[in-house]
Amino acid sequence: APPPPPAGGSPASGPAPHDALAELQALLRDYYGEAHFNASGRTPLLYASVLLYSLQFEHALAFLAGMPDLAPEAVHLGLALHHEGLLAVSLLPRDVASPADGTFLLSAGSAPPT
Repeated sequence: APPPPPAGGSPASGPAPHDALAELQALLRDYYGEAHFNASGRTPLLYASVLLYSLQFEHALAFLAGMPDLAPEAVHLGLALHHEGLLAVSLLPRDVASPADGTFLLSAGSAPPT
């Protein structure tokens, strides 16, 4: 596999701290993704854990909910995350919002997409 894209900025300018988490999240979710962490299909909790450790709660829940054997765990985890205020809240009904990739979830103060 090719090396991952560089993170942060150049050494001369230093990394941009506000972008570091977003870059890590994109690297884990988009570059490596489920195919890397759950390649055999036998380690779905590893990929869910990677998403949780990188603060991608909605993506982790969407992934777990899409697996019939783990859907009840997704519900319980979602309830706990919501209780602690860590889960984004949807302002739109699911059938109006974006698909099940987790992008339909918005923070409580966000405006709905147009």
